[in-house]
Amino acid sequence: MSRARTERGQSLVEFSLSVMIFIMIIVGVVEVGRAVWSYNTLASAAREGSRYAMVHGAVAPAHSGPAANDAKVQAAVTKYASNLEPSDLTITSAWPDGNNAVGSHVKVTATYRFDTLFSRLLGVSPITMTSTSTMTITN
Repeated sequence: MSRARTERGQSLVEFSLSVMIFIMIIVGVVEVGRAVWSYNTLASAAREGSRYAMVHGAVAPAHSGPAANDAKVQAAVTKYASNLEPSDLTITSAWPDGNNAVGSHVKVTATYRFDTLFSRLLGVSPITMTSTSTMTITN
């Protein structure tokens, strides 16, 4: 057996191991990017939901709240979280001061169950992301 032939076999094994590690790193970077993007979308949607409730207080013609989990606030959050899977999104809204008068507070919490590629392939639990936004009612 010639030395060149055995070195080709060794090179093939080294290349295949290197490629597998490289692919795992690339997939990991993409998954982290997806997670950051999903959390950013979730935080923005929660903020927009609390902003909707903030400008639709007791004196607004089409007011929201103070009922817990107001449908209008949930619709506003869902609109801004349109790129997230709706079945994995949970939205709660609350008025800690008990009313929706000017100067009172509104709190919107959005929770999202993020499924990674690894959770599907390896049976790893999904990541639960939560974002909360509290604002003072101005209208």
